Amino acid sequence: MASNKPPEYIHGFTAEEQVRLIYQNQVLSPMIYAHTDLSKCKRVLEIGCGVGAQMIEILKLYPGIHVTGLDISEIQIAKAKENLAASGFDEAQYDLWLGEPEAIPEPAKKFDAVILVWVLEHVPEPGKLLEACKKYLKTHARIHLTEVYNRSFDLYPSRPSIRNFWEKMNNFQSQCGGQGDIGLQLGNLLKDAGYRNIRTISCPLFFDKTKTQQRGRFMEYWTSLMKSCTENMIKQGMITREEWSQVEKDMLELSKNPDTIFYYSWIQASAVKLSPQNIL
Repeated sequence: MASNKPPEYIHGFTAEEQVRLIYQNQVLSPMIYAHTDLSKCKRVLEIGCGVGAQMIEILKLYPGIHVTGLDISEIQIAKAKENLAASGFDEAQYDLWLGEPEAIPEPAKKFDAVILVWVLEHVPEPGKLLEACKKYLKTHARIHLTEVYNRSFDLYPSRPSIRNFWEKMNNFQSQCGGQGDIGLQLGNLLKDAGYRNIRTISCPLFFDKTKTQQRGRFMEYWTSLMKSCTENMIKQGMITREEWSQVEKDMLELSKNPDTIFYYSWIQASAVKLSPQNIL
């Protein structure tokens, strides 16, 4: 029987999902940090740190930095602690905080940057969260956002099973209080929250037969991304296991098709927190 109440997080908190998040980071981080510069930062806060995948990447890229991870899930924080320890970093290089960003008191020592990666897409009130982020930032410090624009996803040749699943997945995310196209709104949200010096960029992924290795890796990653939602979608009665089996079959077939083209574009934005007198 389908459940009437959708989960708060479409991917869930299973051990399999925690492994997928690390894999996702390995695939996407080189592109994320190509446009996210933390070289002048000493202390960084990641909001929605999950299992610590981004924290690990930041510590690798910037050995002298200190990273604090904040998440609302006790399960994810525990896994982040385990992953960071296994990666060999000194405990003095990082902290982990549990709680809602809006509820945690303003810290005495503020941060040089705040980073959110694939977080706002799951938040019912993203503007409210961006407002809360300001209390963590030093004046003139920068916030960095990386977000989805799911309407941009396309595959050639098209497959009805994949197209239908993607539409249902995005509808499911909306039912969970998220927004699969939040990337388009980043600049507007930052301006409305009072940030300035806003920068936005589109980060397209375009893989055809001239980029077969990247295409193959992304087809494999994309299948794992979609699969991470299936159990919750099945519980909600939105898809059947047979439907998902067809999606997997078609994704595998397309990954072996030399003419397949994969396209997707995410959005990144950054902005500066100004003092109140600078804003007026």
